[in-house]
Order: sequence, then C-alpha cells, then structure tokens
Amino acid sequence: NKFGILFSNLGEYNTTRPSYVRNCAFHNGYSVAIGILNSNSIPIENNVIYRTIDYSILVQKGHSNIIRTNLVILNYWSSSFLTWQAPFDLKSLGAIDLSDTDAIVLENNYVAGAERMGINYKGSICDGE
Repeated sequence: NKFGILFSNLGEYNTTRPSYVRNCAFHNGYSVAIGILNSNSIPIENNVIYRTIDYSILVQKGHSNIIRTNLVILNYWSSSFLTWQAPFDLKSLGAIDLSDTDAIVLENNYVAGAERMGINYKGSICDGE
C-alpha cells in the first residue's frame, strides 16, 4: 500500500513531540489517505477524505488510537479497476479499516460511498455470554 500520511513504529504517544492528523482534507489520493502501523494513541480527527482505493484510514497493530469525526467519501475497491481480478479478490476491506488493532476509540465517523465495507472493526471482547 501507498499512504498519504503514514505513522509507522512510533510506539507510545509522545507528548513532547505529538503526532496527529486534524482538520485536513485528502482529495483524489487513489491510495490510503492515513495509515497507522505499530503505533499507539495517535489522534485522527475532523478530516475529510475523498476518493481513495481499498482503504481511506488503515490502522494495524497498535492500541488506543483515536479515530474521531472523519468523513470518507467515495472509497473504491481496487478490483473495480482490474476487472479480471475481481472474481478472485475476496478481501474484506473497510474504508475505515481497524480489523487488526485493539482498544481503539471510534466516534462519530461517516462513510458516504464505499464499494466494500464502510467500517471494518473486529469489536471488543466482552466478559460473560
């Protein structure tokens, strides 16, 4: 994957040199707008993301990241462009994909037009039945 902005292997959030994406617009990136890999507690807030492929926001391996009040518009599936590949492409992709992360804050996000899933998240493990 290619990324507009990528936070990779930052570990714990550093208050003296904070990393975040707030109040930004991503237009026609045709790739992942924002990625967080192996990093914790990074806020992604109040952004507008228009026309991406496969993912708009991708968070993998990390915890306590904050995805709040973002708008994603027109998220395409890459196999829409490579039509010969479409029958074999069984990936479950979310415009906001949090399926490989733990303990995330996910509030007030909107997805308007996704060819696969809007939000893909595994949820939290609960005690009891």
